[in-house]
Amino acid sequence: MLKIRFDSEKALEAILYVASKAPVPDIYHVGKILYYADRAHLERYGRLITGDEYKAMKDGPVAENTYDIIKIAQGKGRFIPNGIKVEDIMSALRVYEKVHNYRVEPLRPVDDEVFSDSDLKCIDEAIDMIGKLSFGQIREMKPR
Repeated sequence: MLKIRFDSEKALEAILYVASKAPVPDIYHVGKILYYADRAHLERYGRLITGDEYKAMKDGPVAENTYDIIKIAQGKGRFIPNGIKVEDIMSALRVYEKVHNYRVEPLRPVDDEVFSDSDLKCIDEAIDMIGKLSFGQIREMKPR
């Protein structure tokens, strides 16, 4: 069986990248943009961007470990696998409540050297595809 290793440092940079470029940088949009980017990258190039695992939740699939990174920044998280430190997360991003949702705010520039050109292409396409959609519009989208 093929075992994929989650890259927590790359996931943190992906969160920062999306939060710095998405028109609506809330938890839901960041998570869904990364899901659609991962899905497109897997279909086209045969690998996930961060190697995360997805689980079904009431509002659609969620990247488990990436979501845990966001929860740590929110002050509600748990241990993250593969060596990332809580201090690295807390110094990189902030998650705060803003009118019925939680915004993700980068606290430092993105290290985009961790990404391949294909990673960035898929993330940018996902931002363009769903970045301006409402929560309801994204929720209506059915993963294929």
